[in-house]
Amino acid sequence: MTAELVDMPVGYFLRESVQLGAKFRRSGAEVEIGGFANLPKTLQAALQRKMPYLVDLLGNGEDHGPITLLRALGISAARVETRQAARSAIRHIIKASTQHSGPLGFDIETSPKPEYAKERPWAKFNKDGAFSDGQPSPKKYRDPAGVDPHRADIATVQIYAGGSTCFVFLGEARDLLLRSHWLRRQWLVAHNLTFEIKFLMGVGYRLPAHRKARGRVDCSEQASLLLTGIGYGGERRSLEYAANALLGIAVPKALQTSYWGARVLSPGQIAYAAIDAVIARRLWLYASRQLAAYGLLEAYELQHAAIIPVADMERRGLKLDTAAHSALVAEWSRDLASARRSYLELTGNPPPKTDEEVRSWVSGVLSPEELMAWKRTKEGGLCVDVNELGKLAHIPAARPVLDIRAKERLLTNFGANLTTKVSPATGRIHCSFWILGAKTGRFSSRDPNLQNLPSTKAPKFRECIVAEPGSLLVRADYGQIEIRVAAHRSQDSELTRQLAVGIDIHAANAARRLGVPIDQVPAIARKKAKSVAFGVLYAQSAEGLASTAFSQFGVHMSVEEAQNEIDDHRRTYPELHLYLHDHQTACRNRGYVLTASGRVIRPNWDWERLTRQDCANWPIQGDAADLMLAALRRVYWAFRKARIHGGLIATVHDELLAEVLEDDVSLTMEIMEFEMQNAFEIHFPGAPADKLIDINFGPTWSAAAKEKRKEASHVDGL
Repeated sequence: MTAELVDMPVGYFLRESVQLGAKFRRSGAEVEIGGFANLPKTLQAALQRKMPYLVDLLGNGEDHGPITLLRALGISAARVETRQAARSAIRHIIKASTQHSGPLGFDIETSPKPEYAKERPWAKFNKDGAFSDGQPSPKKYRDPAGVDPHRADIATVQIYAGGSTCFVFLGEARDLLLRSHWLRRQWLVAHNLTFEIKFLMGVGYRLPAHRKARGRVDCSEQASLLLTGIGYGGERRSLEYAANALLGIAVPKALQTSYWGARVLSPGQIAYAAIDAVIARRLWLYASRQLAAYGLLEAYELQHAAIIPVADMERRGLKLDTAAHSALVAEWSRDLASARRSYLELTGNPPPKTDEEVRSWVSGVLSPEELMAWKRTKEGGLCVDVNELGKLAHIPAARPVLDIRAKERLLTNFGANLTTKVSPATGRIHCSFWILGAKTGRFSSRDPNLQNLPSTKAPKFRECIVAEPGSLLVRADYGQIEIRVAAHRSQDSELTRQLAVGIDIHAANAARRLGVPIDQVPAIARKKAKSVAFGVLYAQSAEGLASTAFSQFGVHMSVEEAQNEIDDHRRTYPELHLYLHDHQTACRNRGYVLTASGRVIRPNWDWERLTRQDCANWPIQGDAADLMLAALRRVYWAFRKARIHGGLIATVHDELLAEVLEDDVSLTMEIMEFEMQNAFEIHFPGAPADKLIDINFGPTWSAAAKEKRKEASHVDGL
C-alpha cells in the first residue's frame, strides 16, 4: 500500500468499499464487513489498518457514557474469560464480601441463539462515505429472541460485592460460574430478578434446599416499586428510572440492545454490564432500609416470594389450539361485519372508525352539560379511550357503537395476531406476568394481556387454551373473593352470615329483588346483581354502575334503575356502606391508602387525586392481591415437594391454572385446594371460608371451568 493511501481519511475507504458492495456493522469491539472477500487486497489492508476508526465511527460514541459513569462511581470492570481467571475472581469476590456487608449485585446480558436470531441491520452511509444520520432504530430492530430464555443464551454474568471492582464473566469463565455450587449459596440481588431466574433455570440453577446454605435472591425492582409506585404502563419498573429517582444516578442505556453475541465485547459493553450489577446492589442497600423504615417489609416479602414461581410459570407457557383459534377469529370477524351492517341499516351512516369520527359521534350523543364535564386530552379534544367511552353505556343509542368497538378490540387483542406470540422454540405462548403490575399489588400480564381475557364478550376463547397430549388443565379460583375481603374489612353482619352458610351472594340478592326462590333466578338477573355488588365496592355512581353493567357484564340498566339497586344494596348491607364511607374519610385525611400487608398506595405517584373510588376499592384489591401472591408461592413449592409432573402456567385475577400429567390431576387438585384455603385462613383469620375454592379440571381452559370435581376420582384410570 502506498504512503498516499495510508494517509487517506477513513471516509475515502468507506466510500470505495460501499461502492463495491461492501456492508458494515458494529459487532462489539470489532466491525463486521459484509463482502470483505470481494474487495481488492489493497482496500482490505486499508480497512484492517483503519479498524479502530471504524469501530469508533459505527459505535457513534455509545461506549463513552457507560465508561464515564463507571469511572465516576469509582469502580473498574474486570473482564474474566478463563477458568483460572474465574477462580481468582471468585476469591476476590469472597474477600470483598467480607469487607462490605449486603448481597452481591448480580446481572446477566443475553444474546439470541443463531437459529432464532433476527438479521442485524447494516450501517448506512452517504454517497461520500460519511456516516448517515438515518441509522436503523435500535427499538425497531430489537430482537425479541434475545430476551427469551428458550431462544437465547446467557452472554455475560456480572457480580459486584462492593469495593472498587465489578467482575464480568464471559466464555468458559461464565460457564464455570453458572455451574458452581458456590453461586447457589450466595445472597444475590438483581433488578427484574424474574428475568435472571428464567435464564438461570435454563442452566440448572436452583437454590439449595438445605437450611445451612444461605442462598437467597432479592429483587431491587420490587423493592423500588414499593417506594416509587409503578407509574403509567409500568414505566417505573426499569433500573434506569429507579437509579435516577432513588440514587440520583443517570444510567446510559444505549448499549442495552447492542450485540451481546459479539466475538469480543467492547469496553463500553463491559462497563454497561458492570453498571447494572453495581446499581442493583446500591438500589437494594438504599431501598431495603426504606422498606424497614416505612413498614413495607411484609409487602416486599409477599412479592419477593412470588418471583421464582412466576419465572417458572413464564417458562412453561400456555398451549394455543391454533385451528380452534382460527375458527373463532373467523366467527368474531363475521360478528363484527354483521354489527357494522346493522348500524348502517339503523342509522343510514357507517359506524365511526377513527378517533376523530368517534369524537364527532360522542359530541352528538352527549347533552351540552355532559359535554362540558367530559374528560379532555392534553390537546383539548374529547377523550375517547375505552374507559371514557364506557361511561356512555347507559345511553341506549350509544350501545351499538360500543358493541362494535368492543368487537374491534377483541380482534386486535386476541385475533389473528395472537398466533405471532407462539414461540417457534416451544410451540407455546409465554406471557410476561408482572408482580405488582397494578398499584394495588395485582398482577398484570403482557404479550398477551391475560388479565383482559374476553370472558364475557367471548367466552369461547378459553376453549383455545389446551393441555398437551397426556396432560390436563387444573383451574382453581377463589370464589367471590372481593366480597369476602369486603366482609372481613367491614365486619358487615348480614354479608358475613351469608358467606358463612355458603349462600351465593349474587343469586340471593337477585332472588330477593325478584321475589323468587334462589334456584329459579335467571342467569341475567344474577349478572345484574353481581354488577351491583362490584359497583358498590368501587363506590360507583349510578351513571358509573349503568356503564360497567353493560360494558363488563352485558346487562342493560338505566341510571334510575342503577340508583335504585345501589339504595337497595345499602339497606341490605348497612355496615358495609358505613365502612366504605368511614374508610374514604380516613384515607383522605392521611393522603394515602393502606393494605393489610402494609403496602402504601399514594395517588401522587401518578399525579392523581385520591378519589372516593380509590379509597373504597384499592384496599380490597390490595388485600386480594396479597392473598394471590401467598397462594401462588404455597402451591408452587407444594408441587415441587410432591414431585408433580407439570406446574402452574397462568394466574388471572383470583385464579390459578396448572397443567399436569393425567395421573397427577387428583393430587394436584388436593394440593391447590389445601394451600389456597390455608393462605386465605392465614390472611383473613376468622373469615367465613365455606365454598371458598372452585376447583375443576379438563382438556381445555374452558372445560376446566365446567367439569365436576367428583370426576377427578376417575382421572387416574384415563
